[in-house]
Amino acid sequence: MHYTVEQMDGDTMLSVLREGKVIDKMNLVLFSTSGVHGTYATIEDFEAGETDDITCMFFFPRTCTIRYGNIRPRESDIPMLKDVRRRSIEAFATIGIDIED
Repeated sequence: MHYTVEQMDGDTMLSVLREGKVIDKMNLVLFSTSGVHGTYATIEDFEAGETDDITCMFFFPRTCTIRYGNIRPRESDIPMLKDVRRRSIEAFATIGIDIED
């Protein structure tokens, strides 16, 4: 089998997010996934000052790769994180559907 599940340093994850890499059906991000490796805290919880960390997972479906970790964003990251979340949700909805990108 060929798949990868690995923890990623939060600073590295934030750097990748800040670079503004295109989110599409082969490069996706979910936030607030919790499990044993994080928290259910949302971007909005961070905005409200209720948490310092936000758990996120990067998904790369074509290569069966998942990278997860906890990020500590700055207030200035919030619009970008919300945009990444929105674009990822939209991209997830296109997987397996024959539509143009």
